[in-house]
Amino acid sequence: GNQLLPNNQMSDTLCERLTTATELCGHDDIIITCGKGVYRIGVTLPESHVMCRWLVDQDITCQEIIQESRSDTTFDNFVELAKILQLQKIKECTIVTSDWHLLRCRYLAIHLLRDITVHWVGSPSHDYDSRISEEFDILSEHGFIR
Repeated sequence: GNQLLPNNQMSDTLCERLTTATELCGHDDIIITCGKGVYRIGVTLPESHVMCRWLVDQDITCQEIIQESRSDTTFDNFVELAKILQLQKIKECTIVTSDWHLLRCRYLAIHLLRDITVHWVGSPSHDYDSRISEEFDILSEHGFIR
């Protein structure tokens, strides 16, 4: 997921992630869209629903699209993803996220997706504000800055 814009519009970052995912997807694949997101003025739908609608509009051909719409944060995304993968008995997955988001996601996967073989794909992103914010968030979470 990635925070939605007013009128339930996807950000460029989210479009880049989904475009990358559709380029990798095959007929037998299952796509899991994660994120409730933070409701703000003009945002009335969970991120996962908007992503699913976009995938359907792109005529994506996959086995199934599963929507997870409880998580608010990247950490929550991985907690919920772990539950879905366990229920579906999936032992291997590919996670597509922005190139600047890979470090945090890999760290979370090491701790929360222990029994899953994870392949990583970083979608290109030109969102330099998010890139810088992500670096500060990681440093702050690990006590390097306060």
